[in-house]
Amino acid sequence: MKAFRKDPARVTRLRTRKSEDQGVISFPPAPFRTDDTDEALQWIIDRTEEAKVRDEYGIRAWLTPAMARVLLTLNPENRYIRQRRVEEIAEDIEAGRWKSNGETIILSKEPLLNNGQHRCLAVLRTNTPILLAFWFGAERDTRDTLDQGSPRTSADIIVMLDGNRGDAAACAATAGLLVLWHNHETVNRGGGTQASKVRVVAAFYEHEQEILNALNVVPRKVPKVLGTRSFLMFVYLTFAAKNERAAQEFMQLYLEGNIQVKDHPILVARNRMIEDPHGMRHPMRKLECLVRAWNFWRKGLHMKRVMIMDNIPAIES
Repeated sequence: MKAFRKDPARVTRLRTRKSEDQGVISFPPAPFRTDDTDEALQWIIDRTEEAKVRDEYGIRAWLTPAMARVLLTLNPENRYIRQRRVEEIAEDIEAGRWKSNGETIILSKEPLLNNGQHRCLAVLRTNTPILLAFWFGAERDTRDTLDQGSPRTSADIIVMLDGNRGDAAACAATAGLLVLWHNHETVNRGGGTQASKVRVVAAFYEHEQEILNALNVVPRKVPKVLGTRSFLMFVYLTFAAKNERAAQEFMQLYLEGNIQVKDHPILVARNRMIEDPHGMRHPMRKLECLVRAWNFWRKGLHMKRVMIMDNIPAIES
């Protein structure tokens, strides 16, 4: 990469025109875009010099792979890289779900990168440019004040898009489990498999009616030892895909426990959850327990004990 000089003569000024009613109207140029690292660096230097003249300011531009490479060289002592966050952004970019929400790439007066490293890494990973806003001229020490507010959850986004939905948290969590199961065959949110907010919201609207139906099947107050509400909504939806009426009956029997037959599969599974809360705390073990109970019940078989083999069997119709 070449060495570049700070040349004020290269500073790009906004074009303006006079209006009798509105005074000065600004017309920013078309968003800058380049696939050349030298040109990207010079653009950053010019914008930084301009910020010294006119104070901090923002401008839209393309974050291309070349631009991302340059920005990451201006990134000393920044935050620890969260690989899962990079993967989430990259997946959204590749699937065409990524949208600019106004969060800027922030460069300090030096210039150094204050905010935006995860987006830069995602652009490099996908080799796909994204259009967003850049902010120039910030103080370097302000990077410590970033991300201090409460982050928006998937439930927050659903409420913003769809009004006041009292069960948004359960809906979002259920949609997240559907995404995990579809893509990774797991309901364990740990281990780097958590779905991005964009994917969760998309899954909610893809399965909106089914999820809303599940809200009516699984009540808000569920004994914690039996599973969280969102987990049981996911289980219901998984079984309902095979037989909706049977899934409703299964969930009612499981939650109420009003079963007189001692070796009834649903009662045996319910008692396993209650009597062995520590051993059954992992969501995948809970899921296996319920799937095995469902399969025995659908076949009309009795069960003395649920055998947990850390393997989810195929689900019977």
